[in-house]
Amino acid sequence: MTVERTGVIDLVTESKEGVVHLVMTEDRPWDRERLGDLQAKLNTYLVRIQLDYVFPPDEFTREFLARAANICEESGIELWMNQL
Repeated sequence: MTVERTGVIDLVTESKEGVVHLVMTEDRPWDRERLGDLQAKLNTYLVRIQLDYVFPPDEFTREFLARAANICEESGIELWMNQL
């Protein structure tokens, strides 16, 4: 797998401590074209977080999510929420 597939998260893992890792893989030699692919792939990983949920959040959770969305927005990350 390579960073050429810019719209795809290559792998998601979880450490023993419960930390989630979004993993990118690249098995081709580096050149300028790869750097463009890498930049696009980083944008995929860092620009948007999507939260899908089944049950509507209660008031406390809505307030938490609003604060989280503001913090993400300040960092240039979109927190998108979608009720299934």
